[in-house]
Amino acid sequence: MNTWQPKISATEAGLIYCIEPVFGSIMALFLPAWFSVWAVITYPNELATWTLVVGGGLITLANLLVQLRKN
Repeated sequence: MNTWQPKISATEAGLIYCIEPVFGSIMALFLPAWFSVWAVITYPNELATWTLVVGGGLITLANLLVQLRKN
């Protein structure tokens, strides 16, 4: 990010940072159970609820629309 961020606009950089919660949510769907095995604790994965899917979809759609409108 330090290398390429100065070469893009502030809007594009902001949109890239906005997709971080989407990746975090995707990882929360399967990583907790894997880590809990290593830590010998019981910690379930998050559930893919409709609000999670709709919210992630809206963030992704916004990123795509802004990028496509630019071209």
